[in-house]
Amino acid sequence: MNRGAQAGRPHHTSRGRPLGPAALVLVVALVAASGCAPSRMLARAIVKAPNTYPDWLGPAASVELAIPASLATGWTSEAIAVGPPPARLWVTCVAPGDYQARIRTSPMQGGRRPGLIFSLRAKLPPQPTAATAAPRGTVFLLHGHGVDSFSLWPWAVVLAEAGYQAVLVDLRGHGDSTGKRVYFGAVEGDDLRQVLDDLMAQGKVRGPVAAMGESLGGVMALRWGAVDPRVKAVVALAPYAELGTAILAIRDEYARWLPRRLVQAAARRLPGELAVPPASLDTEPFVTRSITPTLLVAAGHDPIAPPLTVGRLARLCAGPVKYLAVMAARHETLPYHLDELREPVLGWLEAYASAPSDYFSSK
Repeated sequence: MNRGAQAGRPHHTSRGRPLGPAALVLVVALVAASGCAPSRMLARAIVKAPNTYPDWLGPAASVELAIPASLATGWTSEAIAVGPPPARLWVTCVAPGDYQARIRTSPMQGGRRPGLIFSLRAKLPPQPTAATAAPRGTVFLLHGHGVDSFSLWPWAVVLAEAGYQAVLVDLRGHGDSTGKRVYFGAVEGDDLRQVLDDLMAQGKVRGPVAAMGESLGGVMALRWGAVDPRVKAVVALAPYAELGTAILAIRDEYARWLPRRLVQAAARRLPGELAVPPASLDTEPFVTRSITPTLLVAAGHDPIAPPLTVGRLARLCAGPVKYLAVMAARHETLPYHLDELREPVLGWLEAYASAPSDYFSSK
């Protein structure tokens, strides 16, 4: 799909699974029937841009978002060129203000796993506040695999009401961004650095910069914060430690009928398929050298990024770090436990990525 600067999203959207949509299985089956090596084709399918798969091939969502399309149409989105490999990332800046947000969550009925219906209502245009002209900082919001930036609009509103400018990014191969492949961080860190360069050159970045992401987006936030000193704080929700282990966990959780050895073989092929060193696809090597203040959050019921794994990442961080577990949450639902997350997230940003009162007057 290709949206214009003011085009909106549907009123209802559903979040898919991270890292490995069920559609990959169909791709492997079709190619295997043609005589090609299944593990090679599964590896190629895993790195294929998620936005190239039709929606009907995706698995059932664990979270349904009920968000007015007008919330996304109130802001101008722009495409920023990044690369190599070349791609154009869609970015939306959300200004601070009083949105009079109303949030409601309820359990999703039916389905094999517990799900969540998340409803957000907000007033547009927002009422200006003191932070509208002088934001406390700029927070980049990075979504998980197989979804797009629309999934993090609730956090964009929460941050905007707290005085921060939120920047929603469709990662390469997701949403309305281009890019034929997903590199699981081996390329995306440079993408984000270039997006920040572009927005700073336009004068659109206000105050200190922070990165917040969930699942794959949490990994992107950790990796970006480890190499770019302009990122003053990181919030990572349910980040995985090793890509291969996470892919196997997804198979165990959602596709047990898919041969485990096939998935293992495909995971081993990923570095060669992407022409990157194997260690560049994992998270641990980056957090061990990161001095950026980092808040790590785990979901209690999460086989993909379990609390023990997220806790291990916290122990490896070289800089200030805090670990938090939301025991009632699952991998997909964790970002929407706002009652438990709002205070610690805003407190972390206040401590490490919030402009002092005289920040703008001293510029």
